[in-house]
Amino acid sequence: VDASDFEVQTLVNDRHSYFLTAQEWARRLESNRTALTSQYGDRLYRLFHLYLSATAFDLGSDGSLEAYRMVLRRTRGKPSHWLGLD
Repeated sequence: VDASDFEVQTLVNDRHSYFLTAQEWARRLESNRTALTSQYGDRLYRLFHLYLSATAFDLGSDGSLEAYRMVLRRTRGKPSHWLGLD
């Protein structure tokens, strides 16, 4: 493993938050279907609806899709092995 000038500050499993977000975006897409299909066509609407619905399902059902948020901090020239991260 190569040394890095970054250290991990936070690692959060954000699967539930992403599930709620994808679910809400799918709901908003559905509520604007008429306007969206008239401007962009039915095919593009269906593609986005499928994408958002499948994403919400996979994030919310059995955890087959994961979503993590990682925050890194620059270590000011100290490599990661110095911090004991390797």
